[in-house]
Amino acid sequence: MDQHDLSDTDLANKVNVNRTTVTRWRSGARSPKLEKLPEIAAIFHEDPRIFIEPSVKAIHTTENRSDTLNSLFNKLSNLRQQRVLNFAKVQFNEQNNNVEQIREQKNSLPDTLAAHADDPKRIYSDKELADINNYLDTWIDHEENKKK
Repeated sequence: MDQHDLSDTDLANKVNVNRTTVTRWRSGARSPKLEKLPEIAAIFHEDPRIFIEPSVKAIHTTENRSDTLNSLFNKLSNLRQQRVLNFAKVQFNEQNNNVEQIREQKNSLPDTLAAHADDPKRIYSDKELADINNYLDTWIDHEENKKK
């Protein structure tokens, strides 16, 4: 409620309960009655099911991210769209190969390594990108082993 600049008294007035009731809800001493959930959810512009099924909020957040991503993607030039697709494929492949977990365990790895091409307009194939990533992973492993 603090995030929405709404005091206990304000919420109490909006859902027709006393301030002490709202204070007890916030402290966890009591829960709102089922019939109050839609009213409370409407005040916070939320789906009332989030109070019962926390995964509903995650679904809405994912949908919002997807809408934002699609909107931005559609505004990009074809070349930039291809770059985004290539990057997403690499991320997906790393995730599926658990490379991300291995990197997280090493902690000291840099977040980003830059590789520059002679022709910035060149579009790399999936295989070429995979080869570059493999080379960089090998280099990182080599550097990490030198520190031991």
